[in-house]
Amino acid sequence: AEGAGRAGAADPRARGLLPPLVLGLEDCPGEQAQKVMTWDYTCAGHLGVAGSASSGRSTLLRGIAAEVASPEEVHVYGIDAGTGALLPCTRLPHVGAVVTRDQPERLRRLLDLLGREVTRRQQLLALDGLASVAEQRLAASPQERLPYLLLLIDRWDSYVASFESVDGGALVERVELLLREGGAVGLHVVMAGDQTVCRGRMGMMLEDRLALRLPAAENYDMVGMRPRDVPVSMPSGRAFRAGARPREVQVGLLEASPAGTAQVAAVHAL
Repeated sequence: AEGAGRAGAADPRARGLLPPLVLGLEDCPGEQAQKVMTWDYTCAGHLGVAGSASSGRSTLLRGIAAEVASPEEVHVYGIDAGTGALLPCTRLPHVGAVVTRDQPERLRRLLDLLGREVTRRQQLLALDGLASVAEQRLAASPQERLPYLLLLIDRWDSYVASFESVDGGALVERVELLLREGGAVGLHVVMAGDQTVCRGRMGMMLEDRLALRLPAAENYDMVGMRPRDVPVSMPSGRAFRAGARPREVQVGLLEASPAGTAQVAAVHAL
């Protein structure tokens, strides 16, 4: 019985949380080892992914969408302001919608939907005297547990360029509101873009950061690296993750071949 208790305590679901998502591998030179790199999204902050074109941004977002296990536990939504790399994820049962930048009306509806859900959850938790979705999931019956929400945004820089002058920047401000208020009610955002994604007011709200290949060594200050410590070569999928000491990581693939067609086929297979 004691062993069963310890096993239950180790299961994040016993605390109203969910298992971390596997993102790839992490180098630990001090331990002469490689470890699985994870994102503990149900109890961590939002994730920012900065990188140049073809550095692995979309591959990481597709991997996150594919890693989510259950539509009863997590609902995923996507905003694709790039070339449609997230569209294959709409076949996954836990993905509610992927909206592209040439669909402004659908985009408004999606942001309205998420905004209303954030407000509804704030009121629900307050009425029940609960501090978080984790507490709600522990107290509620299986049928009434709130699912966690994930919003994946590809090419944030392109999104801003397209909508910062539309309706006085309202579509940009709505995303900022989700970043500011969503975490407390179980909505977590993964925002990918160029070197500007972790800058400014928005960037300050991205508490976890990955820096893939970037145009200049100076750009890696966003993860706490000095320019002289940046490698000369950064292959696709190689990144540094912010922390007390920046960690070198490699983003995982859904299929051994790194070709985009192979990765999309792996999503369809799932």
